[in-house]
Order: sequence, then structure tokens, then C-alpha cells
Amino acid sequence: QYSGAVGHWIDVCHGKGWGPLVDEESAKERSDKFLWYFAYERAVHDLKARSIRSKRAAIRWFHLKERHNNPFSGLEIVDNWLCDLEKNDGPSEPKLPVPITLLQTIFCFLKTGPDHSSDSLFYHHTCIKAALLTGFWFLLRSAEYLAEDGGHFDPDRSLTWGNGTPWLRGMRLPLHRISEADEISIVIYSGKSNLETYTRTLHKVPN
Repeated sequence: QYSGAVGHWIDVCHGKGWGPLVDEESAKERSDKFLWYFAYERAVHDLKARSIRSKRAAIRWFHLKERHNNPFSGLEIVDNWLCDLEKNDGPSEPKLPVPITLLQTIFCFLKTGPDHSSDSLFYHHTCIKAALLTGFWFLLRSAEYLAEDGGHFDPDRSLTWGNGTPWLRGMRLPLHRISEADEISIVIYSGKSNLETYTRTLHKVPN
């Protein structure tokens, strides 16, 4: 996470003609740069104060990793600015988990049972059900398995059949035998801050 934030900081520095390591500059020069950068993150990317604090921690980590001093040392004005911004944001609204009963209610309206196999909506509804179950049980962010809001689906970033692997007693199965699997693995890109791949596996349980 820090590496992704530092990469963004370095990109902005290059765009502004700054050096990314600023610990040897005066307190005024450092505060001007950090306040500009944090205000940019707020105005352009609509980041909350908590997210900007994470960027601040990443920049500090980057300096220390490169054997430089803490660039925020003595910058009380930057700390005060972040405190004021946090007050302006107010308390965060926690996201509520999706209850299994909500999924069950949705499934009541989907034509996915054997009685609907000849219905024109059967395959469409089956895809919806598969997507909901995959996202729910693999704890996926929407960007990791769905098309974007505008409808664009990027097969290089989102989940496809090629990212799924069925297993039976430790042996890999071809996809057409997925119903026999006792566990399934999927490979996804992180949809949050970087493009690293992750593998998640679910084991089959009763019912």
C-alpha cells in the first residue's frame, strides 16, 4: 500500500519539477509542497483526511527507507491542516455487511431453477446469481469482478473464467468439471491501490 502511495507522490513531484526527497529543504518549502499535494489529493481525487494521513505515512516511510530524515519533522502547520480537514469530514460512515438473507431474497426473483431452463432469462439470471455468490463468498470489491459503472469490462483486470481453477483432493480439474471440485481458487488483481495479483481459495462445505 505504501509503495503505491509513494509512486503517486513521485509522479506528482516529477510533474511539478520537484525532487521526491525533500527532508533537506526548509520547513517553509516542505510545508508548501505537502500542503499543495494534500490539497490536490482532496480537490482532484476527493480523498478524506484519513486517506491523506495514509499518504503522509507513506511519504515518511519512503524517506526513512532511503535513509533520509523524517520530512514532516517540525511541520506543525501540516498537522493542523490535516486535523482541521478531519473535523470538516466528520465521522466516517461504516459500510454495512450484506446479509445472506438479502441474497436469498434476490434469488427468489431470479429464474435460475431447472423449471426455468427454457426461459429467455435463464442464462442472464444465472450469470447474475453466479456473480453475486462469487463476490459475496470471495469478499471481492466490485471493481475486481464487475464491469465499470459505464459498462466497460476489462478482461485484463476483472475476473474471467480463465482466473478460476477447480480442485479435487489437491488435483487440478478442467473447468468443465467444476461441479466436482472440493475447492476453487481465483486469481484477481487488487482493485484498490496496485496491480499485484492475489489468489483466494474457498473449500467446499456441507450445503
